[in-house]
Amino acid sequence: MIQHGQILRPAAWRNIGHYAAGAADSRAVNLGESRQGSSIGRGRSGKLGRDVYGFRPRQPLRPAGQREGLAWWNFAFLFTITVMPFTSSLLGAFPGNPLAVDIFAVNLLLASLATQATLIFGRSKGLVIERSGPESMFAGRMRLLANTLVIALSIAAAWVSTGAAKYCWLLLALAPRVADRLTVRHERAKSRAQGRG
Repeated sequence: MIQHGQILRPAAWRNIGHYAAGAADSRAVNLGESRQGSSIGRGRSGKLGRDVYGFRPRQPLRPAGQREGLAWWNFAFLFTITVMPFTSSLLGAFPGNPLAVDIFAVNLLLASLATQATLIFGRSKGLVIERSGPESMFAGRMRLLANTLVIALSIAAAWVSTGAAKYCWLLLALAPRVADRLTVRHERAKSRAQGRG
């Protein structure tokens, strides 16, 4: 940090509050004024940094609620999304090739798996707040199962008819609804079984 044209070492940062508070007095209202040969703007920016951005040199910033594994699962998901234009370009260049259809389908499957893995990791570490009960975990697994079945169907269908495989992907829009209905049925059956027992 630079103060009065000198570089301050981290040990001297303890006094930054003094410089920042000095800029708030009535004589420092005009940014054009100077005091002790230095621009008031430096003191004002120190106060701005402290008040707005939470800069406190004495306290190192530590992110709360972060886990390294969550970042890696998120990177895996972002990688699958980043590769998506290339796999779709391959599919566009060779629409009748079953291998191109399968490569795109595997990309969809990996994106779905990475999303679910991120949610499972977040729930296991207590990072997911809303709807984090066992019902939502079951619903997430059912959605993953439905997506996996649709994508597996498209991979198999690609070797018979690439057009049919592409139409299978439209079922991905219905898969979450089917999974949610199965979840509701499972919950009703579970509550009936608890009511009898």
